Amino acid sequence: MQRKARDRGINVVLSPFNGRVLYEQALVNGSGIQTGELGNDNDGFLLEGRFVWFATGEWPLPLPAQTDLQNSPWSTFFKVGWASSKFEKGLSEASTSQVREITWNVGQAVVGKGFYAYWQYSRAFAESEQNFDSQSFSITSGYAFPIGRYLTVSESAPRAIRSSWVEPKLQFEMLRYEDAVLSCQSDRKIYSYGVNYYPVGTPSIRLMVDHEVAVRPRRNETLLVSLHYMF
Repeated sequence: MQRKARDRGINVVLSPFNGRVLYEQALVNGSGIQTGELGNDNDGFLLEGRFVWFATGEWPLPLPAQTDLQNSPWSTFFKVGWASSKFEKGLSEASTSQVREITWNVGQAVVGKGFYAYWQYSRAFAESEQNFDSQSFSITSGYAFPIGRYLTVSESAPRAIRSSWVEPKLQFEMLRYEDAVLSCQSDRKIYSYGVNYYPVGTPSIRLMVDHEVAVRPRRNETLLVSLHYMF
């Protein structure tokens, strides 16, 4: 629902008006299977929600590999989300105090004819902490197409080639700190590019390969390979 992923919790989803509106409300915490990553080591509760309005189409939006490249309509959605949580803040363990953080985010996605583009902007601040401020922005884009659209594939070729889709993708993410305590950390900038491979032409099975390059606060490169199965 937003950048501060957590491991465990309850999420309620409502989708009235024939799927043109989506509302989510979640109560989650950390210290689960991903302890130490993305704030999951924080076992405090995080209350968060999201409101989405679909300008065209309805929920769920079609994934690029589900679209008809010639005739599929363009679908657009706008979203507003928020989260409220507590975390520890301080220069040293002796000065650590609990601070309530509020995060707001907005975003927009466009999907159609195999293309998709999505951007999100988030801003976090803390109650009673005037000097707390952090901002993040990310944008992701890709294009999914069947291999047979650009390559001549023999009918005798395996189905994993005849029916497969390929989805090149790009992403940029930036996180900026303006807090007096956190400002000693450099802005974070991450570029990633990769490809999704759908061997049977449906989103139920896909192989994802991503190369992530962090240029700040220090240069670091990571190759991610994962197999996704949806049922």
